[in-house]
Amino acid sequence: MPKNKHRPLSTSEDDDTTDLRPSSSTSAAGMMAGPLDSYSTPSGSILPLKRSTIMIISLVLILTIIPTVILSNPTSNLSSQPQPQPVKIAYGSCTSYSMESLPLLSLITRTNPTHFIWLGDVLYLDDPITDCNSPTYLESCGCQNTDFIRIPPHSCYSGDAEHARFMWEFFRETEWVNHFVEYFKSIKKTEEDYRMIGVYDDHDFGWNNGNRRMPEKQIFKEMFLDFLDVPNDSIRRRHLEGVQDHVVISDDIEVRSREERSDEIPT
Repeated sequence: MPKNKHRPLSTSEDDDTTDLRPSSSTSAAGMMAGPLDSYSTPSGSILPLKRSTIMIISLVLILTIIPTVILSNPTSNLSSQPQPQPVKIAYGSCTSYSMESLPLLSLITRTNPTHFIWLGDVLYLDDPITDCNSPTYLESCGCQNTDFIRIPPHSCYSGDAEHARFMWEFFRETEWVNHFVEYFKSIKKTEEDYRMIGVYDDHDFGWNNGNRRMPEKQIFKEMFLDFLDVPNDSIRRRHLEGVQDHVVISDDIEVRSREERSDEIPT
C-alpha cells in the first residue's frame, strides 16, 4: 500500500468533500500547499478530518517522542551519574603493648572504613617484648641506668633503633596487622591516596616522655612512615623534624595532624 503524502487538494464540483488523492498535474513545488482537511482510506473513500483532531494527534505524537528522547540521554538521568564514595573514618591509639593478637583490627575492617587514623603509641618500642613483672625475663628488663633515656625495667630499649626495627617487622607480619594494612592498601586509588593517617606519640617515637634529645630520631621517623606506607618521595620524609601532616580526604574533610614530640624542649 503506498504511503500517504501531503499533496495539493482538489475539489470536485459535484461533491463538497475535499479529495486528498494525488493529482497528475501537481507540481513538486506545490506538494505542501493547502490545508490537510481529509484523509484518503485504502479503499479510496474520503474521510473528512477536523483541525482539532489533527492537533490532538500531533500532540500525542509529541508527548510520546519527547520522553523517549529524554530517557535515551544519559545526562538527563541523574541516577546514572557516579555518586561520591561516603567517607567512614576509624581511629585508635595505644594499640599493642605486649605484641599480643589483635582481633579488634579485623572487626574494624569489617565495617569497611575508608580511612584509619593512628593517634599515637602504635607500638611500645622502648619496652622489651616480655612481661617485666615475671622473674623469668629479668635479663631483658634489667638494663643499667647508664644514660638519660634507658631506665629499667620498662624503658631498657629507649632509643634502640635495632630493637625498634625488629618490633616493627614482627608487628607488621602478624596475621591481624597484615590483614589490616593490606585492606587499606587495596582501596587506595593512587600512590598519594593516603588511607592510613597518623602521628606517633612517645612510645612509638622510641622514648617514654621523649623530647628533642632522642638519639637517631630520624631513623625512628622513617620506620613509622614505612608502616603507614608513605611514599619515599613524600614531603613528610623531607621534614627536618616530626611526622606532622595535612591530608585532604574530600571537599568537606581535612585531617591536620600535629606532632611536637620530636622537637619538644626538655623540662
